[in-house]
Amino acid sequence: MRHTVNVQRTRLLTVAAGVAALLMACVSQASATSDPLWSQQYGPVQIGAPTAWQKSTGKGVKVAVVDSGIDMEHPDLQKNLDKADSHDFSCNDDNADDDATVKDGEGKDIKGHGTHVAGTIAATANNNIGVAGVAPDAKIMALKVFKSTAACGDQSGLFSTVVTDAIDWAVSHGARVINLSLDEHIDAGAFTALYSTIDGRCRAAFNKGALCVIAAGNAGQGRKSGYSYDIPALIVTANDSQGAHASFGQDADTMWGVSAPGVAVLNTWPIDDPAHNGYNSIQGTSMAAPHVSGAAAVLFGMGMDARKVAETLVKTAGPPRDSLVEGAGQIHLDRAAGFEPVATTLAAPRTNTPNQATPVTRGGRAGAGGGKTAALPTTSTTEVDATGPTSNFDEGLLDNSNSNDINALRLNQASKNSANTPFNATGPLAVMSIVGGLVTAAVSISRIRAKDTPPLT
Repeated sequence: MRHTVNVQRTRLLTVAAGVAALLMACVSQASATSDPLWSQQYGPVQIGAPTAWQKSTGKGVKVAVVDSGIDMEHPDLQKNLDKADSHDFSCNDDNADDDATVKDGEGKDIKGHGTHVAGTIAATANNNIGVAGVAPDAKIMALKVFKSTAACGDQSGLFSTVVTDAIDWAVSHGARVINLSLDEHIDAGAFTALYSTIDGRCRAAFNKGALCVIAAGNAGQGRKSGYSYDIPALIVTANDSQGAHASFGQDADTMWGVSAPGVAVLNTWPIDDPAHNGYNSIQGTSMAAPHVSGAAAVLFGMGMDARKVAETLVKTAGPPRDSLVEGAGQIHLDRAAGFEPVATTLAAPRTNTPNQATPVTRGGRAGAGGGKTAALPTTSTTEVDATGPTSNFDEGLLDNSNSNDINALRLNQASKNSANTPFNATGPLAVMSIVGGLVTAAVSISRIRAKDTPPLT
């Protein structure tokens, strides 16, 4: 009889734990932050960031944003800015502010891009202001590679040597993640050299424990990313709020290719721009890459090393609709953090044979990322598609009905978020009360029955 009582008590406790987990998951998604624009941010919910925050928010992890600079006075970013290690490499000074007054060769503003990227990675959460980043406690290092004014340097573009210096600086100053959302402001003359520059420096960074996250580019599906197949970096294309591939996104065609939210992404913007009041919605693979950088920071915060971070994000991504375009598919940070079971069935092999050199003719492209979709001045070149041996991490997962519903379920939950209701403890306290009641009931029932049951002999 005592054995029966113990079994019943165990069952009650198991039910209590299950109910607690379910209710806490609902609270986690629906009331994840007190930020008033949270309900307009589909990206963090789509990749499962709020669930992963139960294990890590990226605290103690430094992320370098190699870009146009960052608005150093933005109230949603100040708490997480590493101002001491930020630097302007174009003008070679300490002004890493996102304050460019120049335009690129097509007349587009450079200003704002880096601030948006930074917010997607690590805007402060639960401060009753604006938005929340994917890794809301990570530190952001602003590494400015586009000049501020016409007087600084004699060209408005980006040079490979500037990027080299920025990546090396990031590694030597403790960055674990290096975000490279380099948009269409790239100087056409440096276009081809930029690939080999980033490839080489990211390999060196990886060997020292840092991981590059690179936007694939905005010249459209079917265009190669331009990077070596075996580059030890995450190459990121873009998807929309329903998980469909963005038409402007170039292929995530490397061994660690993935996809992330990059269409109509709302996040931080320079506060001195009167047209946007500190926040703006833009799109591009430049907006997808920082979702992945934030996810990487969360996993680094869990104690993973660079290789483990990359392989985990790739292994738990997907399933892709087309692995040649989306790589492993959209990342799922909750899965990567261990909160969902991961399917082990892999997609069909790539159509291009590993180690077979395939000529790829490229016309103009929108840079190695960017929040706009216009192409650079055409610099037609012929390159070799440097494919490497396939592995379990580059093929993605097969489609299945359960996985197809992941985005729909998350977005349905996100739609229930209140845009203006601050986070309060009522939900979590209610969960604790319910769990406490169930546990008390289980213990009480077992004691009553044990009292009336003769001991076993």
